[in-house]
Amino acid sequence: MSQLPRAEEKIRAALLVKSNPINLTIVDDPGWAHSAALTYADAYDKICRGDDVPRQHSLQCFDIAARIEYLDTS
Repeated sequence: MSQLPRAEEKIRAALLVKSNPINLTIVDDPGWAHSAALTYADAYDKICRGDDVPRQHSLQCFDIAARIEYLDTS
């Protein structure tokens, strides 16, 4: 179990990373979003529904649910 630093200890960053700027282009593609949401919903229904979901699927189920949540398909 890790210990919290004492008040007099200075907290330092573990790693400093520098990167070049990244340019992103965000495209509104409702057709793709709807298709992706259906695919993720199908995967969720297959492995994440029911009372006996295997423990090893819990992280995968969380990931699928997060992807569904962030697809703007309303």
